[in-house]
Amino acid sequence: MTAFSGTANYKPLHPNDAEMIARRSTVLRTVLLLVIVFFVLFCLFGYYFQPAEDRNSARNQYLADGASHEALLRRLKTILNCNTPSNGYELEMHGNHYVLRNFYAPERTFHCYETITYTTHADYTFLDNVVPLLERWLAPISIALYAPGEDFGRSVALIQYLLDCHQKSALVREYASFHLYFEFEHLPNRPLSYYRERVTAPQDCSNATIAWNALLRTDDDELTPTYRASNNLTYPVNVGRNIARSSAATHFVLASDIELYPSPNFIPMFLRMIAHPFYQYTLHSPSVYVLPVFEVAEDVPVPEDKPNLLELRERGTEHSAKLCRNALRSRE
Repeated sequence: MTAFSGTANYKPLHPNDAEMIARRSTVLRTVLLLVIVFFVLFCLFGYYFQPAEDRNSARNQYLADGASHEALLRRLKTILNCNTPSNGYELEMHGNHYVLRNFYAPERTFHCYETITYTTHADYTFLDNVVPLLERWLAPISIALYAPGEDFGRSVALIQYLLDCHQKSALVREYASFHLYFEFEHLPNRPLSYYRERVTAPQDCSNATIAWNALLRTDDDELTPTYRASNNLTYPVNVGRNIARSSAATHFVLASDIELYPSPNFIPMFLRMIAHPFYQYTLHSPSVYVLPVFEVAEDVPVPEDKPNLLELRERGTEHSAKLCRNALRSRE
């Protein structure tokens, strides 16, 4: 039997060898650091100093129509990572209010990343703003209507007119959702099932315009007093805002008053901006995107775009130079 010693081939480390190993380690660390620095610089130079045509192509990759629009939607689906909620009818309690969520839901549905929902609130006397809004927005609108007591039946009748008898009724059916709410002690005159059946039943539109005006004005052309005004009820503005916003099916919402009309083509411009890598940091936490609002006199047409607005300002036809504040909000 032969025994082997574990230290038979051991050779003591010379001081020069230790110094050489230390130098090699320092060189390796330096080389590794330089490689990392050069890689980062390479990426930065590639991003900021690419040829002009390539840079424009990168900026416009989400701006064109057709195939690039599909690419935009795929990118939004990835970066938003949201879930599309149901738009089914629900009867809920919200504080001391009953809420009929999706009393009417639009015929067309959207994925949560696909567009932006305009969310607003009102009572039935402001429903004449729905069609002008839709003509400019051309996307989902979520409207919370305060409808206590007799105002509930009037609200349903005017919704029926918008859905069946208005010249732009197809636009309303495609995009508008209506959510009605009222306090526990101010119930409608009839069971809710009656109004649910009524809003989906075909309407006789032969005298629809006369019926619309009759609901809003008396024979003396005075405004018909609402149930809310007759009973001195406080308009629950924040309840309406929250109902409209929480009923939106999209990730982004434009929370606004019903008399504020948005700029046409705003949605594609905003979504393309969000899809750009430079703005993705705003998606890491709940964000608010602020929009300026201009007020014009009643007899002045609503400007279509910024050049039109600037022209009105130069002519001095703007009703108020004061900028209000409106916000495009992320639902998160």
